[in-house]
Amino acid sequence: SMIMVLSEIDKHLSSLGFKLDLNVRIGISTGFCWVGNLGSANRMNYTCIGNEVNVAARLETLNKQYGTQIAVSQAVQKACESEILFHPLDRVLLKGKKQPTIVYRMICPREDASKEQTEIANKFKKAFDTYMEKGYRKAVDLYLELKFILPIACDIMIKHCDSPPPSLVHILSIK
Repeated sequence: SMIMVLSEIDKHLSSLGFKLDLNVRIGISTGFCWVGNLGSANRMNYTCIGNEVNVAARLETLNKQYGTQIAVSQAVQKACESEILFHPLDRVLLKGKKQPTIVYRMICPREDASKEQTEIANKFKKAFDTYMEKGYRKAVDLYLELKFILPIACDIMIKHCDSPPPSLVHILSIK
């Protein structure tokens, strides 16, 4: 919803002569964290800290590298897959982590998904699954078909197919 509203604001401002390209990137993870006023009596700060906060921040940054707007952790995808349409982006090792995770792109609530959106999500899943099964030539063909939707993400995955990272894990160089 926030992205749709931002798009409408951008269109309105364009109609008024402002040439802006408003954009937002969101990273979502789920798990335990500490939220509240932290600090001392002299200096208090309302904040949120914890492992999943760091994961969400890294996912937000990942959006820039992949040309996406909403990236979510595997835990979020598993918890929400019956309600929200997702497709896998890549298998990555986030900074500070020892285990790789599959990162997903959030598309929309399933109840709002068009037939085309569902088909595209299924094609991305098939391309990713083919890549994970080391069917690189077929995965490249599938990503080439999808490139008009997410050109940057598809280019990344095509490069992975041409030169697969060790253990099929893309190690991100984001902070």
